[in-house]
Amino acid sequence: MQPTVLLVDDQPLPREALGAMLRAYGYSVVEVENGAAALDALRDGLEPGLILLDLHMDRMNGFEFRETQLGDPALAAIPVALLSADPNLAQRAPALAIRDYLEKPVDAAAVLDLVERYCGRGERRAS
Repeated sequence: MQPTVLLVDDQPLPREALGAMLRAYGYSVVEVENGAAALDALRDGLEPGLILLDLHMDRMNGFEFRETQLGDPALAAIPVALLSADPNLAQRAPALAIRDYLEKPVDAAAVLDLVERYCGRGERRAS
């Protein structure tokens, strides 16, 4: 079984489409709609190989999530990549101590390459 990907995005259609694509390639995916729900999942024992994080969300945005994550020693080492339409993404990622980011709309192959780097190669399931 591949490591889980935690997908954090408040837009249901893109989140669900991306989650379905990753599952089709054999990855386990947990989808949540904001940073607060992501923290709840992590604190309930989820140990993802990668968090794919949007920046602009209601309730708890990606900036607030990342600040809280980095402040919690039990969560700080979990890798995070940004998936965002933020026009300043290239500047924001390093400021959030994040190395990897993709601009929305994301390219499916780029997302798969990113997830593979952190979670290993998925195995495409027969449809």
